[in-house]
Amino acid sequence: MALNAGAGLVVAGVADGIADGVERAIAALEDGSAAAVLESIST
Repeated sequence: MALNAGAGLVVAGVADGIADGVERAIAALEDGSAAAVLESIST
C-alpha cells in the first residue's frame, strides 16, 4: 500500500521520488494523518 501511495505522491508532485513518496506515505499511516483525510472525505 505504501508503494502505491508513494507513487501517487510522486505523480502529484508532492514527493521528489519513489523513496521519498514511500517514506511520506508510511509517515502518514503511522501518525494517523492518512486516516484523518480518509475520514474527512468519507463523511
